Amino acid sequence: MDVLEGARISWRNVREHKLRSTLTTLGVIIGVAAVITFVTLGASLQQDIVSTVAGGNAATMYVTAQTPGESQLPSLGGGSVVFTQHDVDQIRELRGVEVAAPESGIAASSVAYNNSSVGRQWITVSSPGYFRVRNLDFVSGRPFRLGEREVVLNRPATEMFADNLSVGETISFTRAANDEVVNATVVGVVAGQDEGTVLGIQGDGEQPRLYAPTDPYYERTVLSPNLRTRQLVYGRVLVTA
Repeated sequence: MDVLEGARISWRNVREHKLRSTLTTLGVIIGVAAVITFVTLGASLQQDIVSTVAGGNAATMYVTAQTPGESQLPSLGGGSVVFTQHDVDQIRELRGVEVAAPESGIAASSVAYNNSSVGRQWITVSSPGYFRVRNLDFVSGRPFRLGEREVVLNRPATEMFADNLSVGETISFTRAANDEVVNATVVGVVAGQDEGTVLGIQGDGEQPRLYAPTDPYYERTVLSPNLRTRQLVYGRVLVTA
């Protein structure tokens, strides 16, 4: 059949059956519009869910060693204390790993500054790369250095005392385990995401936070099964891919 003849027959059928043609056209238009609408909504919803769960930092992973609970999410406080320094070094050497920062803490019975003190505090210990993994921006100062008696505070921690703390000031904290008093120099102040937000779960709001290097403050060790020597041991490793 000639193409032109086929087109004429089709047009004649359309004119002779206007209602049927109109309904067919409407069905096609509605169907296409519905598909486009649901695809757009689905993509937007997916992006929103990914952004919420990832907290704007999808490349960051919180590595723990424990049996997951019913929620299938790791504990915010970390798992069993099983990651030795050897384990951390091995993770850093994996292909695709940009930063691997161990995380643990020191319980302080008190923190003192300028003849005043505040009660029990938890001091997070890690490596200088911790601030990159956590996306913590420095308002002033710099990250601490391993091997130095230095600490970094967040903004609320600078207001713990009557006289606000600033970079260059010296504070002291008392270890809860043995009542040892340790001095440290404040070398930086950070502002950024709160420690209470992990894996998209909101915490109780921004609280005073103190960060210190593992060396020289952290002392918890365990016998490494790989090296057969005692090494520092951590409950969690933060990894940026």
